Amino acid sequence: METIEFFYIKFFFSPSEALIPRLETENLVREAIKIIKDRHIETLIDVGTWTWIIPISIEKNTTTLKNIYWIDLSESALKIAQINKDSNTSKIELIKSNLLEEFLSWTTKLNWKNIIITANLPYIKDNDWENMWEDVKEEPIMALFWWPNTGFELYEKFFNQVIELKKMYSNKEFSLICEFWYDQSDLAHSFFVDKEIEFKLFSDLSWVMRFIYVQL
Repeated sequence: METIEFFYIKFFFSPSEALIPRLETENLVREAIKIIKDRHIETLIDVGTWTWIIPISIEKNTTTLKNIYWIDLSESALKIAQINKDSNTSKIELIKSNLLEEFLSWTTKLNWKNIIITANLPYIKDNDWENMWEDVKEEPIMALFWWPNTGFELYEKFFNQVIELKKMYSNKEFSLICEFWYDQSDLAHSFFVDKEIEFKLFSDLSWVMRFIYVQL
């Protein structure tokens, strides 16, 4: 087991079992904290972040959150995430789900006031090894590769689930912040333009557009 500092917090991780936390993702956390404070958001749903770095970092830097959920399918990620949860005394609740399917299936209506959803999903094309750094190749395939064509297919499925959740709870406010691959900003742009949904792209530390913020 190794340790890494992310957003001034020490986290445990294992490259063979979970995604390695990276500095660029701090931009996502920073933006989420700002939105939570500005809009007094009470519920955070974090989808597929493996070691729990995003929700714990957000939780430790906000005061309004009452409900925090971490969603993933990976058993190995759960093992690492539980260690980080215990070492940070977090109140986060785990839900094992394929993206947002569990929330979409709930028969009891959610009584949350407003929701922010964060996600750093697998976004690399299957077997796209020529663009990968050597340390990345040590990480679980499930954390990196998912779909064969653009690598963005999983995000399209996820975005459609968020839109469906909004339809189910039209009186609630949904904020969405995601991180994707360096060459996918045009795909994200096209998706939300086609849906006639307003969005904002913002850059990583190298001024590459790798994040999107959507208000529904």
